[in-house]
Amino acid sequence: IFLVISCPCALMISIPLGYFGGIGKSSKNGILVKGSNYLEELRKVSTIVFDKSGTLTEGKLKVLKITAENGYSEERVAQLAASVENYSNHPIARAIQAYYRGEVLSDKVSNVKEIAGKGIKAKVAEDKVLIGNKKLLKEAGITINKGQDNDNIIFIALAGKYIGSIEVAEKIKESSFKLMDKLGNIKKIMLTGDNEEKAKLVAEQLNIDKYYFSMLPDDKVYALEEILNNEKTGKVAYVGDGINDAPVLA
Repeated sequence: IFLVISCPCALMISIPLGYFGGIGKSSKNGILVKGSNYLEELRKVSTIVFDKSGTLTEGKLKVLKITAENGYSEERVAQLAASVENYSNHPIARAIQAYYRGEVLSDKVSNVKEIAGKGIKAKVAEDKVLIGNKKLLKEAGITINKGQDNDNIIFIALAGKYIGSIEVAEKIKESSFKLMDKLGNIKKIMLTGDNEEKAKLVAEQLNIDKYYFSMLPDDKVYALEEILNNEKTGKVAYVGDGINDAPVLA
């Protein structure tokens, strides 16, 4: 014979303590949770959408190679790039800043404007400088050398003339591999501004179920709306960092 006694006090004590313990443990690991209801919502997540650069990858790019064109030296190309990128916190900008140890022309740089998904426009002395991907230079009517179609290459133009390029590279975080294993059957989707070839390489290494490529910040919003509309059984979570992810996080 068993006598079963039910006491609501046990539930009223253990459940809040479970949430408090979870929030406390999260904060020790650098994760801030707004409330216990958000921990509860995580249980219902069936799809997680990831940004790539700085989220799944280290975001710490390294300059591999500088190529100078049209009579300019590698030193001059690096100096112009570092001087303009000195006004940006983008991972590419930080890589160029870390690489160039010479004198930057900060006092001669003006009218700096970052263009999401493309690069930077600025003036150095009286000359207009463009630093970014091939889309940025193409819009300005500037032709780059054939065969340099690579998202790892940053192109530089001075006074309407192509003067060189900087090749950079990034690495997948070790923690990303561990995370994907722990997520198990949760569907994993990646959004990136990189081209299809580069996106596919990262997706294959991390066993990502689906990926979207060549995306501007607004494109990420449309992609997430599509994913939300297709998700019928659970919740969708988004993980990202940086200015490019602000619209989709909002």
